[in-house]
Amino acid sequence: MPMKKDNPPLEVEAFLWNGKTRLSGRLVLGPTTLAFEADGFHSSHLGLEIDLADIVKLESFLLYDIARKGLKITARNGREGQFIIPDFDVFYRKLKEAIEG
Repeated sequence: MPMKKDNPPLEVEAFLWNGKTRLSGRLVLGPTTLAFEADGFHSSHLGLEIDLADIVKLESFLLYDIARKGLKITARNGREGQFIIPDFDVFYRKLKEAIEG
């Protein structure tokens, strides 16, 4: 079921991840967008926002081959983002529902 426009955004702690380095922040799932807000950079232009309609692929992955807490997002333009999400299961399910409508 897609997110309704009047629902509050779903926010979870997350880390932007490149395989070696992580940047702490949070993922915010809104009615039409997914955003990453880095800790300590709330008033800066540093951030990531993608329209849900532009997401073409979601993949989960194992973190250190132990826990399935990784999320790889691929956009229509070919750009990718990888995130580590401690509360992975609920967020992944809600994001997938929002994208699939």
